[in-house]
Amino acid sequence: MYIQKAELLNNYVALTRLNAQMVMDFTERVEKVRGGKNVSKLTIDIRNYILQNLGSPITTQDIAEHIGANRTYLCKLFREQNGITINRYILNVKIEEARRLLVATSKSLAEIAFCLGFSSQSHFHNTFHRLCGTTPKQFRDKYKK
Repeated sequence: MYIQKAELLNNYVALTRLNAQMVMDFTERVEKVRGGKNVSKLTIDIRNYILQNLGSPITTQDIAEHIGANRTYLCKLFREQNGITINRYILNVKIEEARRLLVATSKSLAEIAFCLGFSSQSHFHNTFHRLCGTTPKQFRDKYKK
């Protein structure tokens, strides 16, 4: 997305501003992934598993088995450290990636739903609308230029 924007710019000042925006965006995304300073290794492992398996349906049981820990303990620890459930975090990450794909690619809504492991395009549509307040198509039309 930043490359596309940069190609449209024709002066140094605008390019410098875009570069600063890109660095800030990147920094915020890294901070989100790392989760701040008071996050346990278990929470980081949970987040990494989710990021590595975005294209599949992910359950808390899958995560617990992969990490080798008790599912109930993982869910409790994650909620305490992040303020949201693992399932909500999974949806947030998938919808954030969907937003990126809607703007940066021309993939169909069905392809995006499939890429992110939603059970159907309808499930993707409803989840996106619930979390973003707009449909995926409306979001794409608004932000893709």
